[in-house]
Amino acid sequence: MKTKKSILPRLLSMALVVLLALTAAVPVFAATGEDADNTNLKITIHNNTGLPDMTANQFAVYQLFKGTPKQENNPAAGEEGSVWNPNHWNDYILADIEWGTSIPDKDAQKALLDALKALDPTKTDWIDDTVNPFTSVTTAAQLGEVLAAHKENKFMQGFANFLLTGKTGNTSFLTPLKVTGTLNGKEGTEQTLTYDLTETGTGYYIFEDTSSPATAKAVSEYIVAVMGSQDIDLKASVPTVDKTVNGSEGATADIGEPVTFVLKGTLPKNIGDFATYTYIFHDKLSPGLTFVEGSVTVKIGATPLEAGKYVLNKSPEDGCSLEIVISDLKALAKELSIDLTAATEITVEYSAKLNANAVVGAGDSATGLGNPNKVTLEYSNDPHALDKTTETPPDTVRVYTFGLALHKVGNDKDHSTGLEDASFTLQKGEQYAEFETNEKGQKVFKQWVAATTVEDLIAKYDAAKEAWDKAQPAEQTSDVEDSAGANLKKAIADLENYTISSKAGGVMPEVVGLDAGTYTLKEVITPAGYNTMGEFTIKIDAAFEGNNLKSFTYTPSEGAAKTYNPTEGSDVYVSGLIPQNLINVKAPFLPFTGGIGTLIFYVLGIALIAGAVTYLVIAAKKRKKAEENA
Repeated sequence: MKTKKSILPRLLSMALVVLLALTAAVPVFAATGEDADNTNLKITIHNNTGLPDMTANQFAVYQLFKGTPKQENNPAAGEEGSVWNPNHWNDYILADIEWGTSIPDKDAQKALLDALKALDPTKTDWIDDTVNPFTSVTTAAQLGEVLAAHKENKFMQGFANFLLTGKTGNTSFLTPLKVTGTLNGKEGTEQTLTYDLTETGTGYYIFEDTSSPATAKAVSEYIVAVMGSQDIDLKASVPTVDKTVNGSEGATADIGEPVTFVLKGTLPKNIGDFATYTYIFHDKLSPGLTFVEGSVTVKIGATPLEAGKYVLNKSPEDGCSLEIVISDLKALAKELSIDLTAATEITVEYSAKLNANAVVGAGDSATGLGNPNKVTLEYSNDPHALDKTTETPPDTVRVYTFGLALHKVGNDKDHSTGLEDASFTLQKGEQYAEFETNEKGQKVFKQWVAATTVEDLIAKYDAAKEAWDKAQPAEQTSDVEDSAGANLKKAIADLENYTISSKAGGVMPEVVGLDAGTYTLKEVITPAGYNTMGEFTIKIDAAFEGNNLKSFTYTPSEGAAKTYNPTEGSDVYVSGLIPQNLINVKAPFLPFTGGIGTLIFYVLGIALIAGAVTYLVIAAKKRKKAEENA
């Protein structure tokens, strides 16, 4: 679902004040009894946070009527007997109303009145009367009386819109005053825009925001500008949207692990000026994230919404992944007896899992860094045109995952001898990792399984290996199902999804999809002629800067810790694949069963025999010689 998002060619952020409908800060006037002239008639407009920066010529200013300040049933201000109270100036009206500077031409005045008289109340959405209220109007004062009788917001909005968009021929009804605002405050800070209206004097003014539709994000209600100097806050403000993943802007996770996304949207200050209000979260998951069905919860303030109170669109047409649609927030709040204010937050929470398409490491610029998830908020932005909406800038969070680039080698001088037929399990605490092999030959983390599951398979492998070692050559075949070789082959195959094994040259498949954390590699199958490695621990720590992965640090149980970031080890930072040699020590040469102790006994025995033979030979020679001499 996507609502229409066109914006009026000239966004109407207008000010119109009519008889007895004055609402603003207390202005500065002359003292009681003094002439209430047109001096010091300055209007200062204050920008709201979240709205675009103002410009000096942002507003077109029109004076519809001129008049004299007068308290009802009292003389005009400054006249003899007048009671002017500047602290209650909004109790005053403008007497002696006449056409203002922006419509001095009699032909233009007549064209405006003729156009108003021609309105069909049944086809004019801002006139609720069954009879056209302008039918008998011939003067500015009479027009003022009609406006005084229709002070409701809808009527005033429609009338001002009519004035600013209506034309007689190619000429607008109103001609803007030649005034330029004085802008104070730098871009990105609180700004004020002051208009000096001293020359044109007191009266009824309209301010039209002429901001470009590309930059203006909200349309203000009518601003007051009447009889004195006053400060005006733009009533319009823009909602904001904020997104977190696991409570932060960035997070790490295993593939298959659910993470929690929270979207928080705010409301504008002038929410009360809207009769209806569209509110839509547009959420886009990266290809590496999969939405978890049934995980969505939505709240207005602290009130949870039942599923039927909003629309969850999982097949939107605008390219995003999810839409949470509240077509009329005002009506829903009224139904649930919720008072909507600028402090009210609309919250959406849902889960998604990293999947096998997840980017490992930071990824390059083409992947958008990690696995991004962004949201925009679509909202009503014009109380004068309720079908108009616009969007906030996107807010993005990111999820990261890591991997291992392992290599199995011997303990020769430069570790250049790669060893095949070694297999390792990966543990986290008491659990073992289960893997799937993808089309790239990588071991993709799938889930953590109970230790008993894998340890039982390891025990079966150990038993099969022992039987193989004891078997006669005739039994060491893989062709017969109950042979020692066949049993060993099956035991190795059963371990396939739980082990990382080396091939020729010590090459091992890349392991991908690991959360930050501490792991243990355990060698369960050892290359022939080498001693089994001891358990090898690894630790991965991630550091964030906003939603970006600032760096990650790898700490092995043997060797120094290594930090990877965009400048140091950038290739590993991008790929997320941490290199690590797994070294086997070659077993010593043992020619006799029983070890070196047995060998020593054999050597000593041979030496004793040799000595004995030598002794017997010498003794025999001595006896023979003695017999010859006898």
